[in-house]
Amino acid sequence: MTSLKLTIGSPWTPYGLRDDPYFQQALQPRTDRSAARPASLHVGRDRELTLLANQIVGSSTSRAIIQGDAGVGKTSFVSRLKTTLASHAVLTHEAPVRVQYAMGPREFIGEVLKVLLQIRGTEAAALRGARPASSRTAAPAPESAKETTFWQRLRRIVEGEDSMAGGVSIAGVALQQERIRIPAELKNGSLFAELEDALTYLSRDGSRRILIHVNNMEGLHGMHARAAANLMQHLRDAFLFEHSHWLFVGTTGIEEDIFRVHPQVGGIIPLAMSLGPLTPDEVRLLLEKRYAHLRNWFGFIEPVGAQDAASLYARYHGHLRDFLRLLSGAVQHYAVTAGSGSLTASQVVRTMAPTYWSEKLTKRITAEDARRLAATLDGQPFDAEFRVADVVVRASINQAHASRALKRMLEKHVIHETRRQGKSVFYRVSHGDDTVALGLTS
Repeated sequence: MTSLKLTIGSPWTPYGLRDDPYFQQALQPRTDRSAARPASLHVGRDRELTLLANQIVGSSTSRAIIQGDAGVGKTSFVSRLKTTLASHAVLTHEAPVRVQYAMGPREFIGEVLKVLLQIRGTEAAALRGARPASSRTAAPAPESAKETTFWQRLRRIVEGEDSMAGGVSIAGVALQQERIRIPAELKNGSLFAELEDALTYLSRDGSRRILIHVNNMEGLHGMHARAAANLMQHLRDAFLFEHSHWLFVGTTGIEEDIFRVHPQVGGIIPLAMSLGPLTPDEVRLLLEKRYAHLRNWFGFIEPVGAQDAASLYARYHGHLRDFLRLLSGAVQHYAVTAGSGSLTASQVVRTMAPTYWSEKLTKRITAEDARRLAATLDGQPFDAEFRVADVVVRASINQAHASRALKRMLEKHVIHETRRQGKSVFYRVSHGDDTVALGLTS
């Protein structure tokens, strides 16, 4: 019996790369090359970036919506925006404020105040010399005693504080001491005044702006979306505070489902920006920039040619995350079976087809329906249309069985209707992952 010798190591080293260039995590709001995913790797959407940045820099307060389909690159776009604004007297934060459907106004403002405390803490560290101020901005001015007292009180309100308590003997010697946690005071009263004061202090008399990034609106539907819409209505006045610039980010549809439900809210948010998919040329440039950022500068080989990869991107209909996941998986699978080497688009599909068949396609439809679909599309391009009659002929089943099979595939979103011509209904495979599972290479 022959044993398999395993070779453990990074699959990217033979390509002359330090790490996976097909990472699916969002870019970070930093440009330094030491960052793992700097915002300088962002590609495209320059018009949208300029429009939004000009609105923030050119007004004392603003509100905007950014929406787009899942995986289109919204968070990376916001990271690039934050990086751009950092050199224009705009204070930003990395982790967004997250909306929960059961959240009340006080809890929401409490989360915003935590972000403002983090911004203030960064500035305080710069003042102490623990973290030097950016060369592009002036060092922050020292705080007044009144301002310091305000921030101390605010931290106690939204985060709580530690206090030391101990027992003392008759002789005056402490026998024990313990740390007591005083909880946050978030249960009673309004925090609107604290929010307004915090924004005023951070703005340094209006010379700076504060960008507040609100996220986690991807899965709010039905009654949850309505609850979020009502929350926005309760918070309307807070969104109008001077020096604050609110950026609401979520999936396509949040504009109508959350922000246009109440006219009082919709009227103060004139800018709603929908991010569409990148073009194939932009995807090619995106990969070239990632290769350049991660390469070791010797023995470099493109794991998947940037132009070949761009041709594969079309089948994903703009879902950048799933597309990058395909490339990463293909290279790693190929490295185990065949060693290193630049993969063509057809090799990527052939390498990943068995995995996607078992882990993606047949988890949603039966193996029998999957085989019928594969027989129908055998030898066809990935975007080929087909009818019930084509399933009958190519899968060798009767019309009733073919119609029921297509109905099941429609319900699981494996296929979608594209057009009608007379009595004929035409269909097409819906997702890039499914076209890979079916081995459709062109």
